[in-house]
Amino acid sequence: MKNTGRLLAISICEGLVFAYVIERLFAESRGLSVLDMQNLIVFYAVISALLEIPCGALADIWKKKYVLAAGLFICYFEFVASIFAYDLFGFSLAYLAAAIGGSLKSGVMESILYMSLKEYGRVEEYVKWNGRYQFTGNAVLGFSGIAGGYLAYYTSYEITYWLSLISFPLCIYYALTLDEPKNERADEKPIRKDIWIQLTAGIAYTLKNRHLLVILFVSGISGTVLHSELYEMSMLVYPEIGISVIYFGYISFAITGSSAAANLLANAYEKHGFGLKPAFAAAALAVFLFGFVEHWSAVLFVMAAISILELASPILSGMLQSRAADEFRVTISSIDAFVCNILSVAIGLGFGYAAEFYGVGIAFQLLSVTLLLLLIFKVEPETS
Repeated sequence: MKNTGRLLAISICEGLVFAYVIERLFAESRGLSVLDMQNLIVFYAVISALLEIPCGALADIWKKKYVLAAGLFICYFEFVASIFAYDLFGFSLAYLAAAIGGSLKSGVMESILYMSLKEYGRVEEYVKWNGRYQFTGNAVLGFSGIAGGYLAYYTSYEITYWLSLISFPLCIYYALTLDEPKNERADEKPIRKDIWIQLTAGIAYTLKNRHLLVILFVSGISGTVLHSELYEMSMLVYPEIGISVIYFGYISFAITGSSAAANLLANAYEKHGFGLKPAFAAAALAVFLFGFVEHWSAVLFVMAAISILELASPILSGMLQSRAADEFRVTISSIDAFVCNILSVAIGLGFGYAAEFYGVGIAFQLLSVTLLLLLIFKVEPETS
């Protein structure tokens, strides 16, 4: 299928970002505090929460590939704004661009993949392909992280941001050359063209599906801990345990490499029916130990926590896609991101204030309790 190759190319190009590995240090060098950085994440989450569902509805009534291309184009300006940011306001503009672009492309690639496989009668391969894309993106990001660490150490932090701009035109090109998948509907009614009608219908569809709501909540907590805290804030611990910035790239490579392997293993893990509760319990323990151990070996625990949650990510995505109707597919993916962003506000504020008053280590220990909440819910792959 043409789309699988194009989506793979987009995953590769999105991984060619050299700035992520020093993103927090870069902001710190421009005068931002830990609380400022956490407030930026909350700002991003609020803007995303407001835009996610309307953008998802837009993708469902317009061509998905055009919405994806628009999102990638706007994300380009996140790095441009960051280069010229020297205060909280400047970084807020960068996060605004990231939130708008991220909301536009949120869930679109997953929906195109699922619907493309469905057209060829291969929908059971979704977790496998989704894992491959995440593996590829993480692997490329890992190599980019090593390069970014060296570039930051021997040149400047700004160089990593300039070089991160190179791959975005290719991302946009591959998005525009995707084949638009066809909607399959259970009735002969015309596809809704009014975005407000599409949005409200998608929300109503979601609220009537109890199992879908549980999946959304679990996915939201897991995604928030993984992306908003572990990926974003863990590097702040490294200097405290004596790790120089030159090694950040290697740490990023090790983390993304193990995460990529976990993405590939997701399909096998799901087929063996282990369930997600053991994974969430193991991740909670790893996060707690990361905040507790004051030694370079703490990196092993954050690596383990991220890898475990990355293992769960394609499985949760597959469960979500399997319960979504084609006409609401991106809308529901956007509701998933909306839930994640709302939870990011609550969890992020708690993490930020805990880090400010008690230290980053204690903040991560408290974060582990959040993951333990997932053990309450029964969300197993075989119920999808």
